[in-house]
Amino acid sequence: MSVAAAADRPGTAATAARFSPQWIAGRLSGVVLHLAVIGLTVAWMVPTIGILFTSFRPFTAINSSGWWLALSPPFQFTLDNYSKVLSTSNLGHSFFNSFMISIPATIIPVAIAAFAAYAFAWMKFPFRDWIFLAIVGVLAIPLQLSFVPVLSFFVAHGITPSRMSARRKGPTRSMRKSAAARAPCSGRKSESRLRLRRSTASMRLVVSALRMRS
Repeated sequence: MSVAAAADRPGTAATAARFSPQWIAGRLSGVVLHLAVIGLTVAWMVPTIGILFTSFRPFTAINSSGWWLALSPPFQFTLDNYSKVLSTSNLGHSFFNSFMISIPATIIPVAIAAFAAYAFAWMKFPFRDWIFLAIVGVLAIPLQLSFVPVLSFFVAHGITPSRMSARRKGPTRSMRKSAAARAPCSGRKSESRLRLRRSTASMRLVVSALRMRS
């Protein structure tokens, strides 16, 4: 009679399975996974939010304090940075350069990612899972974190606007002075070489004349 009564109660087995250790472990793992994903998303968005708030702050506030202090009163938000950027000359050329950089920078990675996705989905090769995990881990790193090492690399190798403009305009005054100072030295060297050649030629003529007499 008790077995039949337990069979007549389908909710009893479902409730027991629902609150079993396996069910609790699955729920906890799901919660931990969601918290980890949310934490990574927030950490990835923090640099972008900081740049957004920094763009609305005056230059003195940017140099003196961090962007997070802009969220506390007194609020010092301004549109001067955007007005200065839009009012500067040659802005159309800058937009053109931005499009010429952003469009290939979008199309080329998407094309490469499509080939890589096909390889990861349909092809089997050694260390496939580890390479895929490494790519996913790199994608979690915010793009803004790469600005500092890239800027340091450009400065160390002389790829700066001032040096690039100097190369386009031609040699500067200091470079001309150094070239003018080197010119007399190069002229003296050429004259000494000519004298040496003439002396060697005359010596050869003397030697040949002596041989003819002998």
